[in-house]
Parts: sequence; structure tokens; C-alpha cells
Amino acid sequence: MKDWEKELYIYKLKPAPPKKHLQEYIELYLKEKDDKYLSWFLHYYEPILNNSVKGFVQEYAMPGHFADLKSACVFALLKALKNYDVSKHKSFENYYTEYYVKRAVHEYVRTMRTGYTVSTEDEDARLRKIMALYRENNYRNDDETIGKIAAELHLKPKKVLEIISAGLRNMNYTEFYKNLADDESEVREEEYVADSSSEPLTMLLNAMRKEAVHEVFDKLYYDEQYMVANRLGFCMDCFSDYYMDNTVTDKDGNPRKVKFKKMTYLDLANTFGKSSPDTAYQTVNRAYEKMREWLKDTEYFKGE
Repeated sequence: MKDWEKELYIYKLKPAPPKKHLQEYIELYLKEKDDKYLSWFLHYYEPILNNSVKGFVQEYAMPGHFADLKSACVFALLKALKNYDVSKHKSFENYYTEYYVKRAVHEYVRTMRTGYTVSTEDEDARLRKIMALYRENNYRNDDETIGKIAAELHLKPKKVLEIISAGLRNMNYTEFYKNLADDESEVREEEYVADSSSEPLTMLLNAMRKEAVHEVFDKLYYDEQYMVANRLGFCMDCFSDYYMDNTVTDKDGNPRKVKFKKMTYLDLANTFGKSSPDTAYQTVNRAYEKMREWLKDTEYFKGE
């Protein structure tokens, strides 16, 4: 099967499940709490979803983003399912389409296109220079480092911070990996994303788990989010574990993917003015514990 066919038929089941009206699958799922009905719904709904996503790809001129846009729509479907009340809305498909699909697509497009917009070659060169210096300084944003970059480019430190922040957001949306074990351990690293399995229920469960982790991360205080994100090496806004480096291109002229550097506890302590690396360690691990506790209350992590 070709790559594009895999993107089209992620939820296809063999043999095909019993054929019913789409609404019947949803009502059976809500009544019996059996995931097989949701899997059967996706099997027959996927062609409709594919057509919608193709339309969004054309509407927003985003070729190459079909799979990610489709994932965004499926995450939205899961959210819609949590809030769906059959007594108020007769058709789940209409409810999902009217209240969730466009919002999910707009959020994805906003995430993808958030960045530092430049209108001249000089501005683009300045952006690339600042991001290169930021990388050379191990992605530190303390006053001394920002001041050094600002002095080299004859800019105010505040402006440099704005450009760095925008530059970091100018990246692709990718899968999100998060370590919720002891931070010193390199053995246990959980992956809360859709895996490479072609079994639809496994993929769906992993998508739900990923969404749950995102939600509890967003409940952390801002400084906790920042420290956890920089400790584990991902973007706290879009959960990507890499950014696009426009200063270095591949053989096809495309920006190179670069992994976010994981900050040490010493760097975290210096950045946030903590008294010691141990204090930074305690802050990060308290955030881990809070996330663990919150995840215990979600249906996708019960018993873990």
C-alpha cells in the first residue's frame, strides 16, 4: 500500500463490520461503552472525513498537510463525542461538523502559520541570524544571553525576545513525546501518540491518550509548563519536539528539522532564578506528579 493510501484508510477494518446507519454506531457506543462501535463508525465515516479534509487542504492551500489535518479532525471528533447529547442533537455527524470541525481546522492552521512574518530579504536574514545565535547559545533566554544577541544585532533585548518567541512558533506540528517517569531515568519513556500499528482501536486509544496529556499539561502553571517543556525538549505551544532551522537546508532546499535541546536543571535554575538545580528539579517533578494525578482521573489512564 502506498503512503497516500495509508493516510486515506487509517481506520479501515478487514473484514468490514456490520453495515448500519452512522448514527446507530454512535448511540450504541454511548449506550454500551464498547469501543468497537466507535471503530465501526470510523470505518464507514472515513471516506466522508477524507473528502472534508481534502477540501480544507485546497481551501487553505496546505498541500502535504492532509494527514495532520485529518488527525486534528479526529481529535475534534473525540471532543464532540464527550459533549454530545442525543436528546438535544439528533444527528451526531451534524453536531460534530457544525460545532467542532472548522474550529479544529482553524486551530491547526493557526498553529502552523503562527510565526514571524517577514516582508523583505533583510528581515528574513535578521530572523535567521537571531535564531542561529540563539541555537549557538544552547537556547538560553537569560538576560545576559539575550543582551549579547541584541548587542550584536543592534536591537533592543525586548525585540530580540519577541523575534525568538515568534521564530520558535514557526514550526511544523508533529507528534508529542512526554516522559512521566522519574526524570533521571532514561528507561521508561511513554509515547502518547498514534503508533505505527494499523489496528484502528489501538491508534484511536493512543490519540485519546495524547489528547488527555495535552489537556493536563495546559492545566499547569505557566512557569511549570515552561520548565517541563524545556526539560523534556518540546514546544509548549504546539507540542512539537523539533523546530525548522531555516539557516540550514537539505538537498531539496527545505529547512532542516532540529530537535529541541533538553535543558539541564542548572540551566533551568539560572533561567528562572531558582536558588539551585535541586530547586529546579523539585519544581519539574512536582509538575510531573500533578500531571500523573490528573491523568488518573481520565478514562484513558485509569489503573496506571
